[in-house]
Amino acid sequence: MPQAMTYDTFEMFSMPELVVPDEFAGPVTHYKLDDGRLWSIAEAKFVSALPEGGVASVCPDSQGHSSLDGLRGCLGFYGHAKGELA
Repeated sequence: MPQAMTYDTFEMFSMPELVVPDEFAGPVTHYKLDDGRLWSIAEAKFVSALPEGGVASVCPDSQGHSSLDGLRGCLGFYGHAKGELA
C-alpha cells in the first residue's frame, strides 16, 4: 500500500520561492537570456539595450535556464511573433 505524503515528503516537491517585486513594473516588453541577449517582443528580434520604461523577464526552458529554447517556448505560448527565430 502506498505511503501517504507527509509534510517532509511534500517539501521535496515544492517549487522554489517566488520572487515578487514590491511594485508592478508594467507589462513585459523584453525577454533576457542567460547569455545576456535581450529579445524585443514588439520588434521580434534581439536588441542591444533595454529602452527606458522597458520591462525584461526571463523565459525558462525545461531545465530552468533562460535559453533560446525557453524563448521560443514563451513566444509560442503567448502568441508573440518569432521574427528572426522563425
